[in-house]
Amino acid sequence: MASYSSYIADRQMLVIHDDLARQIALMLRQEGSGRVDIALDGLEGIECLSRQSYDIILLNYKMPRMNGAEMLRRIRQRGDRTPVIFVSAWDEYEIPEKISDLAYDAWINTPYSHRHFVETIASTLHKHGR
Repeated sequence: MASYSSYIADRQMLVIHDDLARQIALMLRQEGSGRVDIALDGLEGIECLSRQSYDIILLNYKMPRMNGAEMLRRIRQRGDRTPVIFVSAWDEYEIPEKISDLAYDAWINTPYSHRHFVETIASTLHKHGR
């Protein structure tokens, strides 16, 4: 696999996180990503997806107005197969609802290392041929 940054370069990314959206977007831009849009909750994320397609979606689980699981359900019901990585303080095995059937690609716990974060995004993009 090429360098991790080359997989992120020029990608269209959507970050949906009520606490870390701006921090994550800044890090991705520093890595050379293309467009990075942010939304602070699931409803804003749905609005972004109605206007633009993305190479990858980074999604928090626990957010106001619509949690990440409900948002991912809506994304998949629309037939959208964009790769999704959850970025959350919750461990994926601690959440109170079953999400294993929602077809997400990875789970990154916060706090995270910069390297692990970038590697996970790059490997997910590579796996999907994006």
